[in-house]
Amino acid sequence: MVESVGGYDYEFVTNLPEDLTCVVCHFALKNPVQLEDCGHRFCKECFDQMKQHAMENYLELSCPLDRQQIPNGHVFKDKATERTILNLSVKCRNFGEECTWIGELREALNHGANCPKNAPRGNEKFAIELQQILNGMAELAAKVKSSEGKVRANEEKLKISEGKVRANEEKLKISEGKVRANEEKLKISEGKVKANEEKLKISEGKVRANEVKITANEKKNCR
Repeated sequence: MVESVGGYDYEFVTNLPEDLTCVVCHFALKNPVQLEDCGHRFCKECFDQMKQHAMENYLELSCPLDRQQIPNGHVFKDKATERTILNLSVKCRNFGEECTWIGELREALNHGANCPKNAPRGNEKFAIELQQILNGMAELAAKVKSSEGKVRANEEKLKISEGKVRANEEKLKISEGKVRANEEKLKISEGKVKANEEKLKISEGKVRANEVKITANEKKNCR
């Protein structure tokens, strides 16, 4: 249950002691803070409103009970008092109507949601359940839409990837064609080399034959 600004507005089983009551809102202290110098306590929200009022009106911040000035930083959270207040027994806000709940204040803060007085009935309950179903459907539709968006994005990425694959395949075909062309050129070059080697052998044979003839002629002339 969300509390209003100020203290706890509950009916206590026993009379609330004066020192546990906020002098600003006159309810049980909620998140109490205590002044270091004079010892008076306030709800934190009430004290914050006092500070805001003083600032907006260019006034000195002072205790409303004894008018003592409150120096900056001379305020602290009163945890002990907070525990004392939360331990006190209170009645449900719907007590006497359709609820007989009595318990500690700390439990009352969560009781409201389970209080029979606040429980939805008949058409109200159906309307709540219907709204929950509609909210669930809307949430599901939003998830489906988000998923479809992701699917479309992935499809676009897939198309781009497939385009890159096809482009690489074309480049590969061109490279393979160049390799085959170079292999053909290499074969032709190797054929020419072999042909030149054959011609060289023939030329070397002719040279040796001529050298033999020259040698034979020189021997004849010497005789």
